[in-house]
Amino acid sequence: MIKRLRIGWLLLGLVPGLLRGQNLVPNPDFEQLQRLPCRFLTFPPADSLSANLSSFVVGWSSPTAGTADPWLYDPGMDPRCTQNLFRLGITPPSGRSCVGVYTSSFGTTVPANSVAYREYVQTRLRQPLRKGAVYRVTFYARLRPTARTATNNLGAYFSKERIGLVETNPFRYGARLRVQPQVNESRVLDNSLRWEKIEGCFVADDAHEYLTLGNFFDDRATERVRVSTTGADSSFVLPYYFLDDISVVEESPPGLPLTRLGPDTTLCPAQRLTFRLPTAPALSYRWQDGSTAPTYTIAESGTYRLETRVGACVLRDTLRVTVEKAPQLPPDTVLCRGETLTLRAAPGTAPTWSDGSRGPTFAVREAGMYTLQLPSRTCLLADTLRVEVADCPGPVPNVFTPNGDGRNETFFVENIELAPWRLRVYNRWGAPVYEADPYRNEWTGGNHPAGTYYYELTSPTLKRRLKGWVEVLR
Repeated sequence: MIKRLRIGWLLLGLVPGLLRGQNLVPNPDFEQLQRLPCRFLTFPPADSLSANLSSFVVGWSSPTAGTADPWLYDPGMDPRCTQNLFRLGITPPSGRSCVGVYTSSFGTTVPANSVAYREYVQTRLRQPLRKGAVYRVTFYARLRPTARTATNNLGAYFSKERIGLVETNPFRYGARLRVQPQVNESRVLDNSLRWEKIEGCFVADDAHEYLTLGNFFDDRATERVRVSTTGADSSFVLPYYFLDDISVVEESPPGLPLTRLGPDTTLCPAQRLTFRLPTAPALSYRWQDGSTAPTYTIAESGTYRLETRVGACVLRDTLRVTVEKAPQLPPDTVLCRGETLTLRAAPGTAPTWSDGSRGPTFAVREAGMYTLQLPSRTCLLADTLRVEVADCPGPVPNVFTPNGDGRNETFFVENIELAPWRLRVYNRWGAPVYEADPYRNEWTGGNHPAGTYYYELTSPTLKRRLKGWVEVLR
């Protein structure tokens, strides 16, 4: 029977896509046994792995030669056999078999300069993962009832090659695998009364063929919780977990981008980042602002989050975007001859002006093009100002006397003819009494009585507006 099943797995593995939507894990519930377990496994001799899990469970092994154990529920088993779940009052979630692993070699206290010991179980999938496809990983875990310490960090790691023995441990066997699991349970699993479901989804970044389960984190990154125990063996301090019903299933539709949002990025001013995500009946999206469209445009600095639902899977990704700020100079302008325009860079920047100077301010007194540039690794951050210089009107009088004596008869502004100016005059109640565009020094007060009037001189060419009052004396 065992041989027939092995041939079936081989044939399925030769047909690409045949197992899509089906469990890719062979012997996922550990029911197919080479021989019945009875004792805890021990470290093998240096030249043999005969005591490995693979000697008992079809399709599974202990990759680091740590002593992961097979377990069986059998009320009729010899009472001297330690690997009988019946003795612990535990039934597997399905069938009669499961496996057990240590997630650490220490209880709640980790000695200084300690070396981690871990136990793992590993299998070769029925067919390689498809790069870019979404996979849902599920397995069940239960804390041994007599364990007095519980931990987090039970995870699943997928690799292209078999990961094997690492002989850097004082025990020689059972070194921690220094890899990052694609799926990991971060909560502490402290329930010894029931099986807990561990589930997660990921996008395959390669055609991985091997699955390894266990704790891949060091003791400093592994949380430990003291739990009470009512078991007979109260001295059993170390965290020990039963594992069963392992499942790896490809979700539909396949072919999502490997990096849905990509790495954190920087945009230049006015640049946009637009995502056009694939659409399918089994796909749905939700952005951090609540929008659900597959097309999304980013134009501002911030943190953007995307939740993608693929069948029964939920994938989450975060992207931080920084939009560079361009310097802002005043609009193009005209200076009156002799005036100075002071340009200022934003505080905290390192400006470079058009003449190469790097001070926080820059004085403009002549006509020309002036540029401010800020340093950036990714963008050209610069702004330009055009300045013209013109001869502007002289002093505006505050009194004139249109009395017919030939002197100071009009509202006279020096050099008003050098550029077009519009004049508006209002009486003390705000009513307009005179307007000229352009003004040519010709207002005599008209038939209006003596008194105070208010003027407004504007020049679109010079981009100036002058306001004041003038006294008319007759």
